[in-house]
Amino acid sequence: MSLLATEPQRHSLIEDAFAFLTGATLMALSVQFLQAGELFTGQVAGASGSDSQASNSPAEQVVVVQAGETLGGIAREVAPGSDPRGVVRQIRQMNDLGTTPVAPGQSIVVPVFG
Repeated sequence: MSLLATEPQRHSLIEDAFAFLTGATLMALSVQFLQAGELFTGQVAGASGSDSQASNSPAEQVVVVQAGETLGGIAREVAPGSDPRGVVRQIRQMNDLGTTPVAPGQSIVVPVFG
């Protein structure tokens, strides 16, 4: 028998269970960390400096754009007292608008503060 030959290591059931649970715990923590990052990013997108309302998760409602309305005007209506630029960014994100202007008759989802 050669000194270089070794027997394969055998793990006990307890060692295997510990390894599995450790991996599962790390995976769960990673998911929670990613979700927390998404929440933080969402809050910052609508934040307006000292306005504490923007950091709350707002409810949503559907608004039909009227002739002559802009996202800035809609933002001032749905979030009076907030910086409308932050609310406009949030509306654009909620509706995947990018830089596309809204059109009369278009239905959009807007945040409801309060």
